[in-house]
Parts: sequence; C-alpha cells; structure tokens
Amino acid sequence: MTLEHFNMLADEVADEIPQEFFRQLNGGIILQPRAKLHPASVPESPLYIMGEYCRSYMMGRHINIYYGSMDASYGNCSDEEMKAHIRSTIFHEFRHHLESLGGSRELEKEDAVRLADYRRRYHIQDTDS
Repeated sequence: MTLEHFNMLADEVADEIPQEFFRQLNGGIILQPRAKLHPASVPESPLYIMGEYCRSYMMGRHINIYYGSMDASYGNCSDEEMKAHIRSTIFHEFRHHLESLGGSRELEKEDAVRLADYRRRYHIQDTDS
C-alpha cells in the first residue's frame, strides 16, 4: 500500500471523529512515513509503534501515526482490514488524548501491562526501573 493511499484511509478515519475530540490537539494527526520500533523490541518478534500521543511544552499536543510500522505489520491486508487497523490505532491515541485532558492515566497503565507481558515473553530486562 502506498503512503498516499494509506493517508487517504487515515483521513477517512479522522473524519469519523467528532470535532470536539480535537480540542487542545493543536498539532492534529501527523502521518510519519517511517517505521518506529519500541526500544524493547526483539528481532524474533518486532514490537512496532503504530502511533503515539505526544505532548510537550514547545510543540503542544499531537498524534503520530507511523505508516512504516503499519505497512511492516499489516502491509498485505485489504483496504478494509488496513482501515480497521488505522481506526484502532487512531482511536487508541485519541483515548490517550482525552484521558490526558481529564487527568486519567488508565490507558497508560494498560499499555504498561501489555509491554511488561512482552518483556516477560522475551526475557527482556525492564530498564525503566
């Protein structure tokens, strides 16, 4: 799937999201062409980052979607299947955004549990503690 076609599908998904959800997401959704591996990723089972919610004092709030990661993981999918993966990723990152605005970190905790499971499965030391 080309980057341009992927972008079209991502735009269609973004159009499904109510405008009020974009409140304080000043940088919007940014399509990054590259793949991004998680620092804990192991070669036998790459752990790609599909998207990430970012907030900083200088750049504000935005969502990155990594085309390269999605293509590496789901590149042989149909348009319908790829759109479902894009939707899942964008909705996941919007949940981070909305929880951040509401002062909640529940999804961050869920993500940490999934990462800990991955680390255990591949016997990776947790260097964050």
